[in-house]
Amino acid sequence: MNLFGKFNLLNNLADMKVRSRLASDVSDMLGPISVINPINLVKNTPGLNVVLAKSFSIFCETVTPDEMELIPDFAKKHSDTNSTKFQIVLRGDVNKPFTLVKSFKWLATQDDMDKANQFASMLQLPQDDVQDVKSKKRGK
Repeated sequence: MNLFGKFNLLNNLADMKVRSRLASDVSDMLGPISVINPINLVKNTPGLNVVLAKSFSIFCETVTPDEMELIPDFAKKHSDTNSTKFQIVLRGDVNKPFTLVKSFKWLATQDDMDKANQFASMLQLPQDDVQDVKSKKRGK
């Protein structure tokens, strides 16, 4: 993990970002949640939800390659070049964990985001979804 920000030991208040890795075996088991990660999106996951795929950037944070390098690798025996990286923003009283987590986002470099955007822009809505969208626009 890579942690940065502020933590006040006197009143247990945190204002931090936690960045870490999730092994590809684990992220692949997350189903639709993992597809909104730009790395997994480009893998063309079977059963891809096109609408979700096109909105993946809402769930992602773009970081520089240098920032990405600050996240430590797994131990050598657990090397995973396809691991997905994520960020959790913590803000508030650490004694109240349900209110402490402010956001969860997948991390990606600008290059990864560009590739995922290019991939998502090529996806076509299934014909049934296109008809539903047209019907809703006409108020039916």
